[in-house]
Amino acid sequence: MVWHAFLLNPRNYLEDCVRFGLNNLWVTGLPWPAVNAALDTSFNYTVPEEGKATFTTKTGHAWNNAEDSLIKTFHCPRCTQQLKIPWTTCCQGEKTSAYE
Repeated sequence: MVWHAFLLNPRNYLEDCVRFGLNNLWVTGLPWPAVNAALDTSFNYTVPEEGKATFTTKTGHAWNNAEDSLIKTFHCPRCTQQLKIPWTTCCQGEKTSAYE
């Protein structure tokens, strides 16, 4: 979908293809046979379980992002302390308990 959104502005897409030496990409276009094969007649994108498992294995994330953890763990580049940061603060107050 990102590629498709990029193609919606063909002048910028062409300029970037020329700038980065991707002239073959410019003339390729979207892979419509692959897109058609991935969609059913109701335009639903159905992924085999094997594909979902491969995605989870390679990325470490659930196929359905709603099933991912709500906490992301980062290492502070300065002190190397492990920080647990909420992925979202939706439905929480403006200030969390750490700032009150």
